Amino acid sequence: MLGFVHPIIALEQSKFQGGLLVLNQSGDPVEFRCTVPVRTTRLQQILWGQRLVAHVLGQLILRPLIQSAKTQIAVVLVEREEFLPVRGDLSVPLLLIRRQDHPSDRIQSPNTVTIAHVSPGKEALLLQSAWGFEEDLEVGCRLVSEFLKTCHPLEAFQRIEQALHILKPKLEEQVRVTG
Repeated sequence: MLGFVHPIIALEQSKFQGGLLVLNQSGDPVEFRCTVPVRTTRLQQILWGQRLVAHVLGQLILRPLIQSAKTQIAVVLVEREEFLPVRGDLSVPLLLIRRQDHPSDRIQSPNTVTIAHVSPGKEALLLQSAWGFEEDLEVGCRLVSEFLKTCHPLEAFQRIEQALHILKPKLEEQVRVTG
């Protein structure tokens, strides 16, 4: 099972929300979880400074979503690098995934690998691990390569974003009632 975590960030409102979508190897949804909107205070913004986004995404969105999952997840894929520092707090591999857009992306580092798309002419994908967790790349490469045979992994992030937009009014109402 592959877990995908995607945030919606409204910096002008200091509001963050995230979703976890667990898919099987065929791309079928197995589990979906989301956070209620997280609103940071002016004091938090000052104290955390430029580290605020990484803190909220990692500690208040990704970690709780993964810990609350009922399904056994083999690897978690994210699109934002700010999630990677949380890897040390997780028992599951965590990888950044993105399109290989530029020729400079072909430069390999110990924590980055390229996965060629199974269909000729399609863009390759890059997987990046957190520093010190390069072993996550082995399982990630194998699972993402297999997943590419039936579904494009980046499409899962679009599913999460659309689901969060549908749920947004209900979740914001829930926060008003309980907050």
